[in-house]
Amino acid sequence: MIKYLHVIFIFNLCFATSNFTFEYSANAINDSLFILSAINGEISISGSEEQYITLSQRLDPLDNSVNIERGSLKSEHGSISFLPQPGLSLSDNNKYEIRIPKEINIRLDLYGGDLNISNISGDIYVTKLSGHIRMKDIIGTSNISTGEGSLELINISGNCSGKVLEGNIEVQKSDGDFTLNTGSGNISINNSKGNVDLKTYVGDCTLQNLNGKIINTSTKGGNIYIKSITADSSYFKTLAGDIYAENIDGITISETYGGVIEAKNITGDIIFENYTGNITAENIHGRLNINAYSGDVFINRFIPDKNIGRKSIVKIISGDLALTYIDDSTALELNTQEGNISSNIAIISKKFPYSGNYNPKNESHQIVVSIYKGDIVINRGEFNE
Repeated sequence: MIKYLHVIFIFNLCFATSNFTFEYSANAINDSLFILSAINGEISISGSEEQYITLSQRLDPLDNSVNIERGSLKSEHGSISFLPQPGLSLSDNNKYEIRIPKEINIRLDLYGGDLNISNISGDIYVTKLSGHIRMKDIIGTSNISTGEGSLELINISGNCSGKVLEGNIEVQKSDGDFTLNTGSGNISINNSKGNVDLKTYVGDCTLQNLNGKIINTSTKGGNIYIKSITADSSYFKTLAGDIYAENIDGITISETYGGVIEAKNITGDIIFENYTGNITAENIHGRLNINAYSGDVFINRFIPDKNIGRKSIVKIISGDLALTYIDDSTALELNTQEGNISSNIAIISKKFPYSGNYNPKNESHQIVVSIYKGDIVINRGEFNE
């Protein structure tokens, strides 16, 4: 359908700065898609309640002798597309200020330069070769990717998929589901609700004040920092880094091959697996399932809920276990092949392999400990909330 197109054209030529400015406007009542392609430079797009598009194009050409002509803003087949004059999009100093109806969908295929998008309720699709991308107050679904540059997401209500080849990703105050991936950069997400799937190859992941059903985080070469999360299930994996978790409500799964795991204040089951580092767990109110291949395990203040039902299991191939403070209703089954047991609770067999058991009268949970090469120290200790 052909739309009525009103174009306002302003041409300013300043020989001191060699800037050229064009302005356009177009009726967008029946259009559902806004398209930008093959543009280089700084672009700002903001949504409004008005049903037309205004676009200001400031050009800073590389060659003053270039014959400057305006581009075109065309409306056809339910979409509006802007095509700049060929050749002028190569300058990084070009700037575009664009206002569009907030409910319109956006499709951008761009070169370099910063991109700012705000106050949009339609769907957004962006691909860029490079440049910083900042999105704020977005309700629709978004799919964003850039080669080299950072991605900043603020107050995103719709589901978002973001990919960065080289750069950081930051999310703040959002309610949508996020699938985020960066090749070499850090990922941080704060004060948000929704499911999260984060992946980075050599950067760190930071998660704070989140509420969702499923939270997955993995990095091949960085650390993972977690604080104040509520989720049905949380999974954290790093190949060569450390994992630090605090104040988690829900099942927590953590795995690292070359770092340490430190967790405290966990309400829910924990499943920890570590290959070459230590594991520290403090103030745990769920079931334990710990596998340590080469490292020590420290557990302080294990207070399982009465309705857990299943056993807790701690397995260590080569390393020591220190368990300080367990409640009066937790039973113990301790076994070590090439180590000793020191306990003020369990009765030690005093024969090889060393083993010991403690079965309270009101048993509600049991910890089964198996160590191949290492010592077991169990101390009832004192506990103060």
